[in-house]
This record gives sequence, C-alpha cells and structure tokens, in this order.
Amino acid sequence: MLSARQCVTRASRSAQRGVRAAVAAAAGAPSANASSAAAGASGGFVRFAAELDSVADADDFVRAYGPDSQSRSSANLAVVKIGGEVLQRQLEELVDNVRFMREAGMNVILVHGGGPQLNEELARRQVEPTYKGGHRVTDAETLKIAERVFAECTQQLVAALEGGGISATGLSGNVFRAKQAEGGALGFVGEITGVEMAAIDETLRSGRVPVLNSLGIDETAGSALNINADVAAREVARETKPSRVVFLSAGGGWKEDGVVVPELSMEADFARLEARDYTGRQGTLLKLREVKAITDALPPSSSVTICSPADLTRQLVPHRGPGTQIRRGAKASVFTPGAADDAAITAALTEAHGRPTTAASIADRHGARVLAIVATANHSAVAVVTETHLSPTPHDPVPEGSFAAPRLSAFVARRQGLDDAAEPAVWAALTERFPELWWAARPAPERRAPAAGAAPADPAGFVDCLTHHRAARHAAGMIRLQRNAQAINADGLDEEQKAELLARAAVGVMAAGTGGDDSATPRMAVDGLIGEGMFLPSGGGSGAAMEGKGLARHPCIMWWGMAGVFEVEEAVQTAQRARARAAAADADTAPAHPADDTATDVSVPSQPGSAAGGRALPAEPATSVPRRDVVLVGARGYTGRELVTLLAGHSGLRVGAATSRAFEGLEVAAALDMDRALAARACAPGLRFSAVSAEDIAAGHGIPSDMDPATFILALPNGHSDAYHTAIRSSFSSAPVLDLSADQRFNSEWVYGMPERPGARAAIVGAKDISNPGCYATAVQVGLMPFAQPHLNPAGGSQLSMAQGSVAMAFGVSGYSGAGVTPSDKNNPEVLRDNLLPYALVGHIHEREATHHLGVQVAFSPTVAPFFRGISATLSVFLDKDAAAAMADARPDLGSKTATRVAALAAEQARAFFASGTDGPEPLVRVSDGEINVRTHGSNCSGVTVGGFVYEPVTGRLGWVSCIDNLGKGAAVQALQNINIALGLPELEGIVPDAPLRA
Repeated sequence: MLSARQCVTRASRSAQRGVRAAVAAAAGAPSANASSAAAGASGGFVRFAAELDSVADADDFVRAYGPDSQSRSSANLAVVKIGGEVLQRQLEELVDNVRFMREAGMNVILVHGGGPQLNEELARRQVEPTYKGGHRVTDAETLKIAERVFAECTQQLVAALEGGGISATGLSGNVFRAKQAEGGALGFVGEITGVEMAAIDETLRSGRVPVLNSLGIDETAGSALNINADVAAREVARETKPSRVVFLSAGGGWKEDGVVVPELSMEADFARLEARDYTGRQGTLLKLREVKAITDALPPSSSVTICSPADLTRQLVPHRGPGTQIRRGAKASVFTPGAADDAAITAALTEAHGRPTTAASIADRHGARVLAIVATANHSAVAVVTETHLSPTPHDPVPEGSFAAPRLSAFVARRQGLDDAAEPAVWAALTERFPELWWAARPAPERRAPAAGAAPADPAGFVDCLTHHRAARHAAGMIRLQRNAQAINADGLDEEQKAELLARAAVGVMAAGTGGDDSATPRMAVDGLIGEGMFLPSGGGSGAAMEGKGLARHPCIMWWGMAGVFEVEEAVQTAQRARARAAAADADTAPAHPADDTATDVSVPSQPGSAAGGRALPAEPATSVPRRDVVLVGARGYTGRELVTLLAGHSGLRVGAATSRAFEGLEVAAALDMDRALAARACAPGLRFSAVSAEDIAAGHGIPSDMDPATFILALPNGHSDAYHTAIRSSFSSAPVLDLSADQRFNSEWVYGMPERPGARAAIVGAKDISNPGCYATAVQVGLMPFAQPHLNPAGGSQLSMAQGSVAMAFGVSGYSGAGVTPSDKNNPEVLRDNLLPYALVGHIHEREATHHLGVQVAFSPTVAPFFRGISATLSVFLDKDAAAAMADARPDLGSKTATRVAALAAEQARAFFASGTDGPEPLVRVSDGEINVRTHGSNCSGVTVGGFVYEPVTGRLGWVSCIDNLGKGAAVQALQNINIALGLPELEGIVPDAPLRA
C-alpha cells in the first residue's frame, strides 16, 4: 500500500491531469490484509487530497513533507495543543487526523489540558473554582484533584492513539520545570522556567508521539504545580521551533461577532484585540497573549492555527487550511514614484524577473505611468501598480470618474517572504489603497529538474504572485483568454463606450450568454478576442475551480474589488436612462421606471457577492433635504451590503454610523466589497466601521453625540440582539429598532414586520421594536395567506379554504447566499456544483415561524441550490373538496374541467386578497396565472410572485409556487419597507418595485 507521502508525491507528478485526477490516480486502494489503522490513514489521505485546491497545494505539500524533506527536522514538526473539551467530544476525529499527519511524515507533539474534566470533578466535590488573569487559582486540594484528573486524561489520550495504530508515550509531570507564579498569589500555579527536552527528543527519535499534560515540577520544592495548557504549549513551541503550532478548539477558530476569522496578523491585529473587554473571558485574553508570544519567538515560516480536530489534517498544506491562521505578520508601505527606495526596489524586481527591471520599465510596457509601489521594509515582497488608459494615446491622463481600475502590473515575493507574511501584508496595503484592481495572470512555468552540474534553485528566490494559482487566492473573478492577445483596441469608440469596454473586458465583467459545454459560463467577444469568465468564491479564488473549468492552462485576466458589477451596470443603465428620458421627452411622457428597459441588448450577470446583481441600481436621491441617520449594528454578510445599496437611493435616510468588530476601521465600501461611489451615496462622508459593544452604547459611547438616529438596524448573528436592544433603549428611547435576526420573531412585545398580513401596517406605523421576518418564512406565508386565512380576505364572498385540521406543505429551494458568509458546504459553489443539499428537513426555524404567525400547521423542508440568490417555495394544501367543487360548478366561464376552474379560482382569490386590502393593493406582491421560476421571479427582485396554480380534484390538493429574492424581499427590501412605514415615510422610498408580469 502506498504511504501518504508517496500518494501525494505521485499526485504531484501527475499534475498535468489536474489535482483531482491526480489524486484518483495516486491514492491506491489498501491491500486486503492491510491493518484497519493503515486503511484509515489511506482514507484520511484521500479525504485530505480531495480537498487540495490545486496541484500547487500538492507541490507545496511534497516540498515540505515529501521524500526529499528532512523528516525529523523542525520543518516537519507540529505542536498541537488539545483542549479538554476536544478530549471529551472529538477524540476519534483527533486520532484519525493525527494518524494521517504521522503517515504524511509530520512529527507531532501533543500537549493537552483538562479544564472541563477538572471542573466536573470539583463540582462533584462541591469545590468552587476561582480564576485570576485567566489562571485557575490552585490550592492544595485542587492540585491533588488536578494531578489525578490530568493523569487520567493523558492515559485516555495515549490509549486512544495506541488503539488507532499510533505509538504514543505519556510524559506526565517531568517535562516542565517551574516556580510558583506571581510569588505564590495563585497558589500552586506554575510559571515555566525550563523544558526538559531529552524525554521529548527520545520519544520522537523512537517514532512515538509524545503526549504531555500541563503539570510541572517546582524546581525548589520538588512538588507539582498546575500550569495553563496554553502556556505549556507556548514553551514547547519555543524550544522546538516547529513549522506548525495548532490549538484545537471545538469552536473551530478565533471568532469575532460569532464568525471565525480566517487570518490574524499579530503585527497588525494584536493591539486592537488585546484592548477589548474580556470580562468573564480572561482565558481568551491569556490565549491571545500566549499566541502572540509564540509568533514572536518562532521563525517567520511558522504559524499558529486555531481549528477544530476535523480540520487538523488541512494544516499540512503551508499557508492554507480552515480555522484561523495566525502569523507574526509584516508591514507594507505604499510609495509614490520617487518616494520609494528605488535602488532596493530595482534590485528586487531585477532578481525576480531575471533581467534589469525597474518599476518604470514595467509601466512603459503597458504604455502607462506608475501609480504606486507597495513593498515591505526588507523588500521581500514588491508590487507595482500602473494606470489603465481608456484612450489610444498612452500618456493621456485617465478621465476623472472613468471606470478604469488600476492595473497590478507586477507582484513578486521571496519564498521566505511568503513565510513571513510579506505577500499578504503587501496585498492588504494594496487593497487599502486601491479598492479596485485587475491584472493579467499566466500559468506558472513548468518545473524542470536542473541540468547536471547546475546549481539548485535558490530556496529564498522570488516567486511571481501573479501566476494563476497564487493570484487566484486574491481574485474575485477572472476571464480566460483563448488567444494570446491581451491588448484591447479602443480606436473609434467614444469615452462611454471605452469605459464600458474596459470595465467589461479588462476587469472581467461581461455580458451573460450561452454556448459551449457550460451554458452557465458567461462569454464575451471583443475585437475577435473570445473570453470565457467565471466568478470565484467570495474572499478569494479557488485553484480547483479554475482547473475544473480548464482555465488554468490559458492566459487570464483577473480582478478584485469590482464586486458589484456596479461600475459596468451603472454605466450601462445610465445610458439606458438617458435614452429613456430622451424618448420620453419626444413622446412628452415620462416612463414610470426608466431603468427597466427590457429592449436593451446589454446585460450583466449577477455576481456572487454583488448586492444589486441584475436589478436596477438606485438612482441618486434628488433632494436637498438633509437625510436622517441610520445606525447599522453588525452588517456582516450579504444582507448588510444589500441594505446599504438600497439606502444609496433613499431620499430621507443614510447610514450615519456602522459598527462591526470584524470590520473595525474599514471603509464601508471596502468592508462590504461594494462600489465606492454607491457606498458614498448611501453613507455619511468618510464613514468607517467602528467596534462598538453593547456596553459602549449603554455608556453613551460609540454613537456620535451630535447624532439623532432615525432608526437602529441590528444585523447581528442570532442570539445577540437582546444585549444591544437593552443598551440602545437605555440611551435612545424613541428611535425604532429593527432586528434582522430570528431572536424576536416569536416575541409578542415586538411587532412582526410583514406588511402583507391584513392589519399589519397599522401596527408597524410608529412601532419602536420591529422583528424582520425570515426569507423562507416570507415566501411561505405570503403564498399561503389567501388560503390559510381566507376569512381575512377583504374581497369577502365564498373562499377556497384549507380542509379542517390539514397541514400546509412547503418545499423551499434557495440560492447559497441564504447560508451567509461563514464558510460551509451550504455556500461552497464547488460542493454545490450540479448538486442540491437538503438540510433541516423537519423543525426548521422558518417552519415554526410560519406556523406561529399563520395559525395553521406548516410542514417545511429546505434545500440549497447551486445558484447565488433567490427562493422558490413550492406550496400545497388540501382544500375542502366539497366547497371547492361547489364553487367550481358556479363558474363555468373558467373552463370545462373542475381542476381548471379551481386553479383559476385560486388565482382570483390570491389576486383579490392582495389587491383589496384596507391599505390598497400590495405594491410588492404579484399574482401570475402562468408558470413561475426562480430566475425570473425570485432573483434580483424586490417583491413576491405567487402563481402557477394547479388543482387535483380527487384528493383536493392545490399546488402553486411563491418566489422571492432572499436578499431582497426576504431581507433588505423587507427591512427598508418596515422602516419606511414605521417612520411615516413613503413605503417604497429607496425600493424599485418589480416590473408587472408580462403575458
């Protein structure tokens, strides 16, 4: 049977077939007489290898752990700290992953805690634990219990490892030399003075896994001392200088606002994180400080990762893996031409390109000027940004307000620079200075063995960060160029056409089309240059996605920061509106919605992550009246961006303050990945996110003192709204609070904000606390209302109604934006490709929500689909058959068959229900007699479309469809509609209603 290292090596050598094909060729089935442990290791490898993003990942793996690596060096060593909760709940996963790491050639030192186990034992003995500064205060009784509990944890872990085929040795109490911490103020708590490495080294040399607990020996008294396991792991890491330090946590990483943060730089983030309030969470602050101490002490190539046991294997690939990757970090600066150290920059660029190269010579190749040079202090990573021109004359200035994004013309980093975070530091500085960038990416050069007698490649040499796999980690999208021409001919075009051409072609946003093997792939043609494009996952590209499309072997254009197809869409729609106004002036008639120009021959695909997609962007508010301030609390994810987009077109409201710990200090446009001009229209000038806690608001801090907020919008994860609501009410008693989470949807003291419910608007007007309905719950309730609550139909008369005691059924299919931004299978386009993921088939919270507010039992099951946005809810109810038959008999004008008549009656009833309310026709509900589909009626739409009624008379079952956009009426549109009603503003201010359904 092939070992894990042999498998990956063979996979790397089969790179030309693509990583997944290489994995399939390399994995190899275990022999019939292979041990179960070995078979498990092989299975672990297959799972791991199948997750590799690219062949570049496999190459990185082989360089680190393959046959030519130093198998006993610190480069192949990981120190893994295991929390007590992991030992309790995830021991089997831990053993499985450690086994594979060993098979792959990685040496592992395990350091475990036992806090939860000790707490349980102390509670059983009715001993109350005390903490100080994150350390457990340890008296003699507690120490005696801790010695026994920690020894049992060590024995448990060693036994589990041995049972999984891993040789392990427990080293308990004789590894850490210590003295009493803080002069004995903490009792028998130890401060490590040294680590006895002889026993650890001997265990590693014998091929066994050392298992250490966090007990130490008082070097003076010889008695045991209790040491925090994070501190113990830190000291082992300092002594061994491993390439990986991993803190295993059931939470899966370092969380901010309930979301795992993928990367932290201690250089950039530590001061901000340390300054936070850790009351009641002193252990978290201690962990942060210990991680900082580790990164300070280790080589730049090392990192600290916080992840779950299931993700431990992924840490084998350098610089990638789930959880939170924490590095020492580096600082990069942005220089204007002439302000940089030109000699050092030139030396770095020359070495990287293998020929004399300057920033100016790079710009000259593109007929442009250098805009900026970004570099770290030691020049281990350097980037050159140049202008992009719309006119054929190379040195004409770029017109003000054009859509030409700057070009990233060069980006190189030393291999050691990749290790010390120079590349991400330069990238962070680049994107802070240039919110929009594009670049030409190219396949990486083939790796060839050096000729006989030739010097080996310099391990500290430069790599090109604009090759496909490395650049795709930063890209939001890309175009494959099927010919080797990258020039764009702008001769003979006016400035508007040039802007549109450049934005669509050079930056990669293109007209949607069909053809080829994948009709979902957008295509474009410019001057005979055929391009095929794709959008990469939010937050960075995917080498696997590129290979799956066959794009990696072709020149490509990639971009970042152009997430709204906003630039293009706004340019196109500005022209459309101008044409519509001109046509209206000729006809002396102004169109109701000039942006809804269905005759246009230009369209843009909806991009994952874009707020507006194919819907008309809001026009700039035409008003001189000061707009009132909205305070946005949270705003992570797609809904926050969608709300800000809507407010860009609101004449009475703007975002006056925005809070988010994860986005602290970022401009709204950069944080929400949206068009800067659009964000500027939506927000107060220069608005940045601030980290404001509920306690800050309660104390009168965080909200500008001169601000009189019109409303607060809570865009927080479930479970967080109560604290913020209480704080807001302590300082702002009159401003309405709207909660986007599910926290208050069953709270009778809050108004449930669904205006379509009969009588709901009267309750929303002037309401102080409003709970925004869920997306699925909105689609289901609006669709079911006319038949679940027929007695509320303002039209009166005979009504089709559900059979007594029957259950309404709903099957929902949603785009993956409904799963939010936290990475999971439910929002991973690669997992969803040609796939559906059913989940929460019973008991979904939206099932309970719809049942609660409709007053009838709803049976709801959701599924995630591979499109980005939109919801289709297929609904069915059993009608009172006799009543339905009688009503059908009375309407022969509706057709010759009962089924046809009842279906037509159902459409009439739904139409009357929403057209005859006390507040007039519902402006955001449409009823259709025809078929309904999610692309037309549920994506980039402001309202709800109900229709497609069919009836089966034998069983009395009525079926139909309700479609909405989960980010529109399912979230942001609903929220703005509620706020408008509550504040007495025009209900649809800032909202563009959908065009009427056409026959």
